[in-house]
Amino acid sequence: PLPIPALDPNRVIATATIHPAAIMREPENYPFVFPDLQKPLVPPPEHYDIAPHPAALNSFLGKPFVVDIETDVPPTRIHLFSLSNDLFHATACPYGGDYIAMLHMLLGQVKELITQNGIQFDIPHLRRHGATISQNPDELTVWDVMLCHHLIWPDMPHDLGSLGRQYTAKPYWKGWREAGDQEEVYGCRDADVTGQVYVKLRRELEREPRLLHLYKEVQVPLPRICHLMTETGIMTSPEAAGTA
Repeated sequence: PLPIPALDPNRVIATATIHPAAIMREPENYPFVFPDLQKPLVPPPEHYDIAPHPAALNSFLGKPFVVDIETDVPPTRIHLFSLSNDLFHATACPYGGDYIAMLHMLLGQVKELITQNGIQFDIPHLRRHGATISQNPDELTVWDVMLCHHLIWPDMPHDLGSLGRQYTAKPYWKGWREAGDQEEVYGCRDADVTGQVYVKLRRELEREPRLLHLYKEVQVPLPRICHLMTETGIMTSPEAAGTA
């Protein structure tokens, strides 16, 4: 949703979408148009806690939740994490002090974890920093919205900004530095949108039992294998390569 400054810069009265000529050139983007036209002119609420007490994280115990991390570039250190287990609600915490112990405790008992590209990024980084993701991995289900979306819309972009545009009414939030937003608010928006997208994507997957089976039996194991190959490499024989 956008304001039109010439008419009233303080009132949101328009929504933007893709020009028909652009859809003719790139028809794979047509699924964005319908959600754009259905968006309300009032942005959805944001109930975000960006300065919680560590004990407040107890509210996530025993529940499925979204986890999202922010790291340095390159990603050597986690400096912020965000959690959400309710639509339009999220919590952002610094990755330090008592917050680390609380997060690791939550991850150790979780049975359903919701992420965006978490299987290849967030979860390996959290494990590298000492987190145990579920004390019983056989009982853990990871819902990675990027992988779910890839099954249903393979030709569309799968970044969180695109998923948020397709599945939520959230105005674009990824340019947070340019907009002068706090990183904690940005992290909450990432977690909040991931949760909103998950609810709709899971519903779509469950309408297609074969896709749901494919997600659990192929989409989830394969990225883990790819990540392991990235981390450890592939054993080769220089002698065999020289004679090939």
